[in-house]
Amino acid sequence: MPGKATFTQRLQCYLDEMGFGETYPPGSVKIRELKLHEKQGLSNKVYVLKLEIDDGSAMDFILRVYSGDGKQASKEFKLLSFLRSKGLPVPEVYVLGIDKEILGKPFIIMEKLKPTKSKDTYELIEAAAQSRVNIHDVMQDEVRGIIEVKGEYLS
Repeated sequence: MPGKATFTQRLQCYLDEMGFGETYPPGSVKIRELKLHEKQGLSNKVYVLKLEIDDGSAMDFILRVYSGDGKQASKEFKLLSFLRSKGLPVPEVYVLGIDKEILGKPFIIMEKLKPTKSKDTYELIEAAAQSRVNIHDVMQDEVRGIIEVKGEYLS
């Protein structure tokens, strides 16, 4: 992978040319900070990406950089997009980059979820239970093609 400055510059060029999802047009965001996240994936590098928006506000996102040919990045992007469309509480994904010319490796940029602190234990248990119900409402046929379905189990 290229050095950090080159990596950041390449990402900024991409954002200047392509924009950021459907929300921010080309040239409307600037990288304020890019640093490794304290929690890393098994097969990818995870960064916190702080972007400055044209209106002067700043927002944090997650940049996940994958090894390999982009199949894993593409699968995760499609799966998160699908689950979010079903109302499940997963991060919104904005960018899928599978062209290795951009950063040297495939990547996705997604929402950085903010932890929610609930004072009510029962509220937390109810939200977790509802999420499980919603996940089980997803039909196997709906995810076939995104992830492999083995028998009655998703993998």
